[in-house]
Amino acid sequence: MVNQDILTVFSSARLTLDDLLMLNSRSTFLVNSTLTPKELNRFLKHWMKGSNPNLKYLKIQMNTDDVSEDAVLEGMDARKMMADEKRSVEILYDIAMEPSRETIRGGYDIKEGKATILLKNGDRTFCFEMFVWNLYNPT
Repeated sequence: MVNQDILTVFSSARLTLDDLLMLNSRSTFLVNSTLTPKELNRFLKHWMKGSNPNLKYLKIQMNTDDVSEDAVLEGMDARKMMADEKRSVEILYDIAMEPSRETIRGGYDIKEGKATILLKNGDRTFCFEMFVWNLYNPT
């Protein structure tokens, strides 16, 4: 198990679902990930059962725009938030810096509102972000 406040992996193509489940950081950033939608779904289901208990923020960037939101959310009780629903969060990007205050809009609430995930398909990219509210104390 890797215990870090912040973990950033810029070349995470070789990082597997098992590796992700072994991380115990508060903020994790994975760039160039090759995780599949099914693996993201499995990660979420493991998290809902208690895996990665210190996680507050997770961002995974992939070099594909062919990711189905339905595949990521399959089998979960996810509530789609309205596009104008917003929450304010503090994200710790760097241990030497103060947390950054940001506003997120939309996404999906999971685990009875204890986390929100954002799924964004872009130009040849896909971004998965997860915010854990029971640790963030959203406003």
